[in-house]
Amino acid sequence: MACTPQDFEKATKIVLKKTCDDENFESLCFSDREAALKELEDQDIPEGMKLTFVRNLGMFVNLPEADELVIELGDKDCCRYKFMDKSVLRTHFVAEQIEDEYDMNELAGEED
Repeated sequence: MACTPQDFEKATKIVLKKTCDDENFESLCFSDREAALKELEDQDIPEGMKLTFVRNLGMFVNLPEADELVIELGDKDCCRYKFMDKSVLRTHFVAEQIEDEYDMNELAGEED
């Protein structure tokens, strides 16, 4: 079964939340991709989805393969991801999506 845009968005949120919760996870994504993926095994990422981590999405010049999600783990304020959707390359910004799902004030330890 092919991954949907909603699958890609959900997987991106899972990865970005993990990078917020675990300061070592981002460096693990680049140093040992397989170990990073193993840490995500208990998460609800669709089976068969290929995760690719990059520091700068603009430098990733390849087109994503079928069911491949390319996630930028560079600037937390301007994170992007891209994937192919019915032969169309789609690139999305996710900072506002993360903020909608996770209270950034709470993550920063601030009180209302």
